[in-house]
Amino acid sequence: MSDARIGYGTLLQRLVGSSWETVVEIKNIGGPDTDSEDVEVTNHDSPSRYKEYIPGMQDGGTVNISGNFIPGSNSQLRLISDKAAGTVSNYRIVLPTAEDIDDRVMWSFTAYIKSLSFTAPVNTEMTVSASLKISGEPVLSVVYADDLTALVVTGAVTSPLVPIPSVAGSVYIYAYIGVNGDSTCTVTPTCATADAIYVNDIEVASGEASDSISLAVGYNEIVVKVVEAGKNMRIYSLNIVRPAA
Repeated sequence: MSDARIGYGTLLQRLVGSSWETVVEIKNIGGPDTDSEDVEVTNHDSPSRYKEYIPGMQDGGTVNISGNFIPGSNSQLRLISDKAAGTVSNYRIVLPTAEDIDDRVMWSFTAYIKSLSFTAPVNTEMTVSASLKISGEPVLSVVYADDLTALVVTGAVTSPLVPIPSVAGSVYIYAYIGVNGDSTCTVTPTCATADAIYVNDIEVASGEASDSISLAVGYNEIVVKVVEAGKNMRIYSLNIVRPAA
């Protein structure tokens, strides 16, 4: 089944002082439409007379918005004053990926109002549209499931848990050194806020030990996944070495 969802509930917000203000009654938000320059590096040795390119500077592009024009709205009137003054402001597009706004995925960027227009038809709603030119890099913040509050491996560990630099924001890697006599181990992960925890793709209740896991001589990997609705999985890779006899 697809995990696709509609965009209903997406917010465009501008930082006003220390608070985020939602621009009201926006119907459509497009972008950021990032792009990069093409730098031609064609030379006399270019194969088969084809031009060669490398990527140049990145452009954050624009965010285009449209919606109902509400003349009494401070959030929309602020767009007008920003356009007139050439103000560069902090914005964010908050996606409807979770109930709590602090747990949502969002685009954050700095921009100024490049263009602004209005319509007032005789028999339909008044509208406003604007193009926000991004200055610098737009950043997509991804929300991950909560960290484990405890992680215990029994039956295989003779040295403390050793963290290894993470390969990604959601992945933690740990190394364990066992002894040859330990042919099995169990893993007890704890995270009270998790919707589910999996050890090697088998669900384990928070604070309870997994089933016994066989350990071969040499390298073994055990993967623990923490799952919360509306968030990306938090992953722990446990690398256990069982020495030869």
